[in-house]
Amino acid sequence: MVINVSLFRDKFLQIRKYIEAPGEYGIELAFPRVKWSEPYWGQIRRFCEREKLEYRIEREDPAIDIDFLYVDFGQNSAEATARVRQLMKELFGVTEEQLIWCHSSGLSPEDVLVDRMT
Repeated sequence: MVINVSLFRDKFLQIRKYIEAPGEYGIELAFPRVKWSEPYWGQIRRFCEREKLEYRIEREDPAIDIDFLYVDFGQNSAEATARVRQLMKELFGVTEEQLIWCHSSGLSPEDVLVDRMT
């Protein structure tokens, strides 16, 4: 799922549900290091350090020069929700009254793998 800030369509936080095996799933935040996000890169790292959130920085595809900062919340969806709300406010200045929009593909709250229709 990608959460975009309504006032800035080019700014977003990405959240994914991953499934390793039956009963082994979790929620992960991903933040790209690209031109638009560069001013926020240090902020999100400091946020993670201040809040004592473990994070890792990885490049998904060696052919594409984009690093991602990942925070794995495991199965704690309440913490993931709270942290995303904090980040939306601290990084992008989003208030509770402002609208955001989300889009998703193959999303399910259950412990199941959702295959995409082709």
